[in-house]
Amino acid sequence: MTKLKDLISQAEDTLRRQQAAASGDSKEESAQDARMREIHAVWERESSRLAKLRETLAGKNQEIAGLSRKLDSVPSRAELMQYERRFVELHESMGQKLSETRKFYELFNTLSQVHEFMQKEISLLKSIDEQFPQHM
Repeated sequence: MTKLKDLISQAEDTLRRQQAAASGDSKEESAQDARMREIHAVWERESSRLAKLRETLAGKNQEIAGLSRKLDSVPSRAELMQYERRFVELHESMGQKLSETRKFYELFNTLSQVHEFMQKEISLLKSIDEQFPQHM
């Protein structure tokens, strides 16, 4: 019987130790759960802050891109000088084309007058030729 009592006391001791260990584990688990909830809350706050910062950054990037396009649309001094040179070249080229065209018009008008005079002379010669054999 003493053996049985010793065995029962040992089992009770083991049960008490297991219960104590279980209650200690549950305290550790609840502390870990609290820590995990705290970490999750911090993560949520930081994630929302990061999202807001990203939205702000995207807005600033759009503003910068718009201003950059506006700056690029204004020609620099070197580009303006290049445009001016090109306009002068085009003006000179158009002047040359105009004088060349005028010369061709003048040539055409002259040749047209010559052709007209030649037609008149031919018609005069034909009329002389037609009347000359009749008088002789």
